[in-house]
Amino acid sequence: MATRGSRRAYKEVRLQQLRSFCETARLGSLAAAAGALGVSQPTVWEQVHALEKEFDALLIEPHGRGCRITDMGKLLAELADPLVAGIDSLKKALQARRTAVEARLTVAAPQRI
Repeated sequence: MATRGSRRAYKEVRLQQLRSFCETARLGSLAAAAGALGVSQPTVWEQVHALEKEFDALLIEPHGRGCRITDMGKLLAELADPLVAGIDSLKKALQARRTAVEARLTVAAPQRI
């Protein structure tokens, strides 16, 4: 039987939060990450802030006209980038495998052959 804590587990860290953080780390600003993801800057900030709360760590800090990734943020980006890239490529990989599975050859021949 599932406990109350295990029901919440799937909600703790969401893909979009990690994607927003990774884009912020890669581009160096919340606004640039928002533009790349097609969302608003406050949305990216909320998602990154949610990760900071989840991991109880400062991941980014203001710096000039953008932001600077903290040491903990660099570590998280290093760990999360391959996960986000893998999930992002999942649809393409599944489609390629589906095409391979669906390819069938039907041969029609008389009974003597």
